[in-house]
This record gives sequence, structure tokens and C-alpha cells, in this order.
Amino acid sequence: MKRQCIFFTLILIPLFLIALPHTVPSTSNTRMSTKRDGVRSWQLMMLYNQAMFGRLWNYYYYPPINTIYPDSVISYPFNTWGPYYSTVFTYDANHEYVQEVICNYVIPGQSIEPKFQMSLIYNDDHHLTDYTFRTFNTGMMQFLVTEEWHYFYSGQILTSYLYITYNPNPNYYKGTYQYDDLGRETDETTQWSSDSTNWHDDTAIHTTYHQSDTTTADMFADDLAHGKTFSLIFHTPISNAKYLEIRETSIDIYDYRLYWHSIYSYDTQNRISLNNEEAWNLSEMSWDLHLSRIYYYDDSNNVQQVYNQNFTMPNVDWSEYYLWELSTDNEDPSVPTPSTLVITAYPNPFQQNVGLNISSKSNQPIKVDIFNLKGQLVYSATAQSNTNLIWNAEKASSGMYIIRAMQGTQTQTRKIIRVK
Repeated sequence: MKRQCIFFTLILIPLFLIALPHTVPSTSNTRMSTKRDGVRSWQLMMLYNQAMFGRLWNYYYYPPINTIYPDSVISYPFNTWGPYYSTVFTYDANHEYVQEVICNYVIPGQSIEPKFQMSLIYNDDHHLTDYTFRTFNTGMMQFLVTEEWHYFYSGQILTSYLYITYNPNPNYYKGTYQYDDLGRETDETTQWSSDSTNWHDDTAIHTTYHQSDTTTADMFADDLAHGKTFSLIFHTPISNAKYLEIRETSIDIYDYRLYWHSIYSYDTQNRISLNNEEAWNLSEMSWDLHLSRIYYYDDSNNVQQVYNQNFTMPNVDWSEYYLWELSTDNEDPSVPTPSTLVITAYPNPFQQNVGLNISSKSNQPIKVDIFNLKGQLVYSATAQSNTNLIWNAEKASSGMYIIRAMQGTQTQTRKIIRVK
């Protein structure tokens, strides 16, 4: 089950959010560094040194005053071809617990479009109870639910969860937690169902801890409350725990086998120095090393480099280099806001007729123009928001055209292609 959840949250989402980092630098294991407290903004530059990952990004974190969590994160590529992302966080009144996150896909010089929305609900003890992940559907012009998490407690102790995915039909997973005498979460067992009624055993996950670990069950719940959203954005768990090993095993009576385990090593300062990911080889009845991560730190105990050695694909090793600097006024970009003016064209490419829908939250009229690549106006109309228009391009030649929608001070463009 955990591997399936990781697939949805750490693989599918990163395919869209390629601009976000894979490792969270920290001063205390995996928490984000607090050195930016009270500053206006700071930036992280990250470079992948392999050709297939060969991109350099610049990340701007906008922190609130006296907390360790950002108001927003903006990522910029150090090239001209790529888009960037603007991720905006909304907090509670104490600016401590995230209530909503919206990630916007930004095409330089063209548009800002909403991509994902994450909503979180907490109980009176500030424990996370409900987490909903939505993806923006440009055809329907609204966010659609793709994942749900529901968490259940006994007092202060997180006891179980229900996880639902929609693809498009729902699939259900539920898990239960057990704790050791020190109050640390040690075992997670999961089941799955296609109808939420008939349940089947899935996996068992056992965790062992480093001797210096001091986490408790309440800290486990607190890490979830503070870190659920950040674990998706930054592709790593947000936790104070010091793990030695995490091992997943199938408990399906028809498919009993070991799946994978993750082994951690620490340096003399109790910082993670090595993390090996291994998968069970059923034919050889042994563990195969798939990925090894070696961590290097700077003088402030922030991660400076992570060397990733891949044992499943030849010549696909890579390093992540982190350079932490405070941003200046000149470097500091403005935080883009999502456009309320969105153009939808269908079908695209089209043969003769193309349908246009121009959506906006404003009641102002929208001017819609279509130009060919010579800059000649071939179609013009004025419409209200959510009005459907049709352009009959029977007399137009094949090729690319530009739709331009203008409403007040807002302008959006979109490319369409006519084929014969």
C-alpha cells in the first residue's frame, strides 16, 4: 500500500512538478532549515549534473515572520524554454497549519493557470483529519478531486487512515498503526478494496529507529499535521524521526513476499549520511540494491550535496547540489497570482470549426480575437464569461492561429492549429 501511495504522490505529481526539489535541506534531520526566520525571502539553487536531469533551477521561498514555513515557493529554470511554478500556501490565524495550497503552472509571457489544489482540515487538537488533493480540469474549468486522505485518532494517538484515489473510479485503502513502548510508530498494516466493503490484506510496514531517536506518538501526529503538504511539494517526508530501517512486506495470503526496505546510516553528528533502497529479488531470494543516496553537509548543517547512485540503470547516477543564499531585491521576483481569465479551445487541432470558451470570475465583457501568424485579424467577438463561441475557419488556410482574450487589464493567449 505504501508503495502505491508513494507512486501517486511522489511519482505522478513530480512528473508535473518537475521544478520542485527532491530533498529538503535541514538543520534537524529532514525538517526545513529555520535560518530564514524573519527574512524577506531566500533562494535555493539546485543543479542536476546528469544530462537526463540536466537543469538548473532557482527557488524563491517567501517565509512568514517567526515561523519555519513558507508563504509561497516560486521556481524558475535557468533557461528560456521552461515554464515555472508558483505555489501559494494559506494558513490558519496563527500562521502555523496549512489550510490550502494552490500550485500554478506559469508559461512565461503567455499565461498563469491553476494546476493543483490541496485542502487540509484539522480537529480541535490541531491534528490533521482530512486532506484532499484536486487537479484542475481545463475542459470543465474547475478542480476535480483525485485523492482523499482521512485520519482517525484515539485521544492524541493517530490510529488509522482511509485513503481514496479516483482514476476515475474510486479505489480504497485503509491502514492501522501500532506503537512501541516509547510511543514511536513501528508498524503499519494496510488493506485495499474496490468497493469500500470487501477488504483484502495488502502490506505490512515495519520501522526500526536509531538509538538516538526521541520521537513519540504525539510527534508522529504533529509531523503529519505540519508536514503532509510539504512532503508532497518537496518529495520527502517531513519528520524528526531518525530511522534505521523501513521494511515493507506483502500480507496477501495469495502473494506473500518481501517488497522493499530502506536502510539509513548516520554520521558522528547524527545526520543522515547514507540511505540505501533495496528491493526483494524473488527468484534469487535476496535483496537487490536499487538506489544509494550519500549526503554531504555545509558548515550550517544544511544539505550541500546528495549523490544518487542508481544500480538498476547503467550510467544514470546523478548529484543534487544545493547553494543556499539570501535573495536580494534585484533577484527577488514578484509572486505571480493565478489568472482569472482562461481560454479553452476544442478540438485542437481542428479541421473547420473550433469551439471557444472564455472563463472569468469577472462580469466585465471579454474581447476575443484570433490572428494568423502574419498578425492579421481573422475573427473577432465580444462575449460574457463562460459564453461558448464557434469560429468557422472554412475560408482560413491550415496552420497555427493565436487566440487573444482581453478583459480589463487581463490578457490571455492560446495557440490553435487548423489541419485539412
